[in-house]
Amino acid sequence: MNSKKQYLYLIAKSKWEADLINAECQALIGKPPDENGIIISERKVDVSRGAYIKNCVELIFQTASLEQLHRYLEAAKLYADDFRVSVTKIPRGLKMNSMELASEIGARIEGSPDLDNPKVIFYLVATDEQLWFGKITSESDRAWIKHTAKPHTTSSSLPARLCRAVVNIIADIGDSLVDPCCGAGTLLLEAAHIGINVVGYDINKKMVGASRKNLEYFGLEGAIHLADAREITGRFDALTTDLPYGIYTQASDKLYREILQNIKSLAPKAALITAKDITDMLCDLGYEAKRVIPVPKSRVTRYIHIVDILECND
Repeated sequence: MNSKKQYLYLIAKSKWEADLINAECQALIGKPPDENGIIISERKVDVSRGAYIKNCVELIFQTASLEQLHRYLEAAKLYADDFRVSVTKIPRGLKMNSMELASEIGARIEGSPDLDNPKVIFYLVATDEQLWFGKITSESDRAWIKHTAKPHTTSSSLPARLCRAVVNIIADIGDSLVDPCCGAGTLLLEAAHIGINVVGYDINKKMVGASRKNLEYFGLEGAIHLADAREITGRFDALTTDLPYGIYTQASDKLYREILQNIKSLAPKAALITAKDITDMLCDLGYEAKRVIPVPKSRVTRYIHIVDILECND
């Protein structure tokens, strides 16, 4: 193996969300996953905030055979108290018994196992061609699952996992982030959970209340205000919003333009979610389009526009 420490990241796989997954990995780790949903990197990242990034494993051995792995383990004389061994096969139908393999590995580690509440998790990832062994340094907290059960939602609310990925793409922990059309606040909820300072606005008083209550329900903080996105002022590190359209409604180009014209002054970068590709409109208004990420879902395709806002970078 490389003399420098290397880390393996295991990434969720989804045909429909592949572009979004790649973008999140690029933002947090610096590269996209391979065809097996694996990234090998010298960069160590805390992936507790990950939407599609499952875990980070500090690699100890990399080999092409179980026999070689066993020899490495016996020579290394690893020690850990309260440890567990987990095995992931890619593909799942790979011809090896995960439980037996975990037991064989555990027998070659000195110390005491604890399958229920381990302090150390040793991890093996096996493919047809390669075996990677190491210990987990961080795992996704998967909090977006419980956030799906927020008390207030609407028929057009974004999926919480998608929102977590969008926030990871556009903002860093400690940043200030604004959502000028926050609705029930799903984007704000995911951002606040990972330590981003959130401010939200909505023209609908009911939605302002819903956003506040959703944040409060999960013990999170954020400033939510009643305001028209066409009139908001302020300065933030990043901006993200699901521009108003709804699944059963249509917003006019005029409204889009008016909102986009005003929010240009709010932040130097943005992730704008729309029901159609508005790249031409964004360029006309002075945005620098970096990437468009289509996310198909049932009858609806959402477009996530990653943009720099030139006016705010002057």
